[in-house]
Amino acid sequence: MNVSLSGPATACPGTEQEYTRSGTGGIRQVTFRCTNCTLWDPEIKLWVGSLIYHVDYDPVLPTTVTARMGQNGISKVEVTVYKGSNNASDDVDTTTGAPSVTAATITGADFLANCNSATNTYYLSNISSGWSLDEWQAYSPLSKSNETPTAVDISSSSTSYSGKSPLKAVVEYSEQGVTCGQQIIKKDIWLGKPSNAHIRIVDYSTGQPPYYLCAMDNNYLLAEHTLNIDPVSDWDWQSSYNWYLDYPDYPDKSIALIFADNSSGTVGIRAYNACGWSNWNNYSYSVTSCGYFMTLYPNPSSSELNIDITDSGTGLESAAAAGSEISTSTTKEVKFDIQIFDGQKELVYKKNNVVSPYQVNTMSFSSGIYVLNVILGDEVLKETIVIE
Repeated sequence: MNVSLSGPATACPGTEQEYTRSGTGGIRQVTFRCTNCTLWDPEIKLWVGSLIYHVDYDPVLPTTVTARMGQNGISKVEVTVYKGSNNASDDVDTTTGAPSVTAATITGADFLANCNSATNTYYLSNISSGWSLDEWQAYSPLSKSNETPTAVDISSSSTSYSGKSPLKAVVEYSEQGVTCGQQIIKKDIWLGKPSNAHIRIVDYSTGQPPYYLCAMDNNYLLAEHTLNIDPVSDWDWQSSYNWYLDYPDYPDKSIALIFADNSSGTVGIRAYNACGWSNWNNYSYSVTSCGYFMTLYPNPSSSELNIDITDSGTGLESAAAAGSEISTSTTKEVKFDIQIFDGQKELVYKKNNVVSPYQVNTMSFSSGIYVLNVILGDEVLKETIVIE
């Protein structure tokens, strides 16, 4: 024989919930018990701890009982059925408290252009059944208007503030007129100019912050805004007076080329969004010999690309002897492999064991940005090339 009991997994304390049994027929007796709750006895019209029904007194044995939930914790309702000398039991644990509301979120723009007196609308999304908004909370300098149970308009009382401020939705869970849960859903809104704390420089090839730059070589650096929510539309760079600074063909200047001589120096970066320029972040770098040095010309190219590889160690020695003048002279032959990838990272050109200087015919290449890999044993030199 068997019996099964069904009922709610969660319920507010003090609410009345129904539990239903099913299973083997022909039983003689059924008993319901309640822990941290009470059962409604329809005969005496009182709330009790247990109910016992027998076919001798109750020809129709009930399949459903009503339980009043106890305080926060677990309310357990148990059923036992008897047939001859056999019996079977089942129970349901009901958590007396509010169910989870973890799926709920505040949706809307992460960035508010307060400098332009902008207003954004934010929405309370994925709210679970039984939960409802109690209030919107906006923290200075945020201001709220046009509040509804599912949306609110947010502006700023300051046009010069830069930083973040929270917007919160306080939601409550109610059942049968009983409120038994409250949670706060939060969204950080960023205002004003880009935050310096989230601006950094990384190596274009590795994606990691560089600890040094390669002397007498092209160093490609990438500007990053790690927060990635307030839209940066432009970048500005500065470097030590004795370092060469240039930009590949990227309209927002997010990538810079630094040709460092054999002395340490600094590189500065700042970001621009709808509210203006951030302050400068300046980074100091030492320099070291990184092996080989690659020269490309012309770049951009329309018909041919010349690749010249020299040993940067030889170049440093020559530069020192010439009073720090950049030298690309070398006395040893340099052999290398070439790979060129298009913007979809597809290999479009490959040549092995060529000798510097080497010329690539680019007339068959489509216009666009490509990545050139020059492989010298275990060392790989990467450069961005532009085909017009």
